[in-house]
Amino acid sequence: MRIDRIHGFLDNLRLYLMEGENRGFFPNYIDNVSSGIILANENSLIDSPSISSSPPGRIASESVKLELMSGNRDVLAVMEKMEKRKDCSFFPGTFLRDFGGYYVPAMPVFLGGELVQIRIKQTSPIYVADYQELAKIFLGDRFDPDEHYGQTFYEEPTKGLMKMVKSDRDSQIVTSPVEIGGLNILPVICNEFNLISNRTPHSRLDGILHSSDSLYDSESHAIESAQVILHQMKSSGKIQTPFIYAISHIGEEANFSGKFLYDGKKLQKVD
Repeated sequence: MRIDRIHGFLDNLRLYLMEGENRGFFPNYIDNVSSGIILANENSLIDSPSISSSPPGRIASESVKLELMSGNRDVLAVMEKMEKRKDCSFFPGTFLRDFGGYYVPAMPVFLGGELVQIRIKQTSPIYVADYQELAKIFLGDRFDPDEHYGQTFYEEPTKGLMKMVKSDRDSQIVTSPVEIGGLNILPVICNEFNLISNRTPHSRLDGILHSSDSLYDSESHAIESAQVILHQMKSSGKIQTPFIYAISHIGEEANFSGKFLYDGKKLQKVD
């Protein structure tokens, strides 16, 4: 029965919260956690406290190019640990993915040691370390070394370049849920959750795993926001009840995590 699958999922769900800025703790957690489904807070795989405040050179050094399995060694080591844990499924927050000249936070989803999805954070800005190098990659033979990119974002030539980059980024966005134990579970990264009712084309979802950073000032704020959004999704036929909602959230004002069941009216916390 569906309700049995839901309770089984919740029993197996583990919630990880980073302690302060201690990013070295997550690899140890992976080694020691019992089998189960692990949801971690956003940015748990990024090697610095804030990408947005990093200089361009630091952005490149934080990133990983998955196609070549190259880049930040600490992040790659965590990826390898998750790949080896055949008894676990991981929704491990985000790392900074190198798409070849530009960078976007993304969540790798591992089910039983297999990388099944890489979910780009849809609401994130696109980070660029070197606009001239980016132009070389995207323009190829059309690149003009006398043009200067990145000085004025809303004018040419940078405007046209970033339009190409955004199109490339958008073509790689994943919106589909993953199936775990017969349940359709949707991973969501931070403030994507506020747009999910309109941006999720899939119906009959069974749960959401929400990985977040600095989105809410308290757990009660998160619950109030989630109830509004889940009401909208229920009205549009995109979820069925009871519905799983779990969150792992860090921030300057509040760190918290929780598992909840939504009955169509309100969220109830599950121990």
